[in-house]
Amino acid sequence: AVSYNIVDGLTYKQSIGLSKRFKNYTGLYIDLEGLYAFSRERFMFKASASYDYWPEKQARIYVSGGIKSMDLNNNSGLRTLDNEFTTLLFRKNFINFYENRYVNVSNSFEIINGLKSIIGVEYSSRKQLENTTDYSFFYKNSREFRPNIPLQNPYIAADNSLVANHDATIINVGISYTPQMYFRKYGRAKRSVRSDYPTFSLIWRKGIKNIFNSQSDFDQLEFSIFQDFNLGVMNTFRYSATVGWFPNNNSMHFRDFKHFSIKESELLFSPFTRSFNTLTTYMPSTNKWYINASARYNSPYLLLKYIPLLDRTMIQENLYFSYLTTPYVKNVTEIGYGLTNI
Repeated sequence: AVSYNIVDGLTYKQSIGLSKRFKNYTGLYIDLEGLYAFSRERFMFKASASYDYWPEKQARIYVSGGIKSMDLNNNSGLRTLDNEFTTLLFRKNFINFYENRYVNVSNSFEIINGLKSIIGVEYSSRKQLENTTDYSFFYKNSREFRPNIPLQNPYIAADNSLVANHDATIINVGISYTPQMYFRKYGRAKRSVRSDYPTFSLIWRKGIKNIFNSQSDFDQLEFSIFQDFNLGVMNTFRYSATVGWFPNNNSMHFRDFKHFSIKESELLFSPFTRSFNTLTTYMPSTNKWYINASARYNSPYLLLKYIPLLDRTMIQENLYFSYLTTPYVKNVTEIGYGLTNI
């Protein structure tokens, strides 16, 4: 696969995956990926393996590691394909990259039906990167690319060292509970199916200083609720709400801030649910506290299906709601309307 960004330049990636299901319903999965960044003249790779060792408890151990250039908002940021097109067509780059050397080990386990836990530890060495190319198809003389540092964020504007080289050892502990979870059994293997109740989750992340040269010293607590259910034939409703707090933020890299889904791009190939279209990328990211909520109602019969000819199409109509408040971004609310299955 070939891709492009202004930090790595043109990149070429090859990947391979191996899987093996055993007679006792356990399973082993291995993924290998190699990538070369031509502008940086840098070879990168990722290797991961997971083993489903207790099918009745949906228990899995996961190990991964590698060297990769990654988005500072690697959990909910803009997809690289969207950023690639806006970079080439509109000369606008929305992703800031850093190089990450990391090893991650985690274990997930169902304690009782509907109650799941996950614990993991990660060591990562983050390296600050700079733009190495400025190629685009259009607007070469009228637009300039942003530097590879999110200066639109007030914390970064006050302290650029938050994106400087940094080592981190982080422990993640999480638990989630879905009451009355229905499930299916395939031999020994158990698969969760659905519930009429929401899923409640609690996560604790801790940066531990002086372990493997770690400079991180922080704690993050996050509670969330999520539910997705049907309201009739082809009508669905989904909502989520998250509250988070950093009781300790003594030493952090910007990668470990709480980031949010910002879809600043004019051209999107990814869903824009649970995101914000009027905010600037990375601007609301915080290491203090936050409240984030979203909802989506999906139906084929809101407006367009009552128009002749359109009533025979597969168009789905969507109503969106998103809310966010942080110390620097107060009470941002977005309401939207969109079409899918056009």
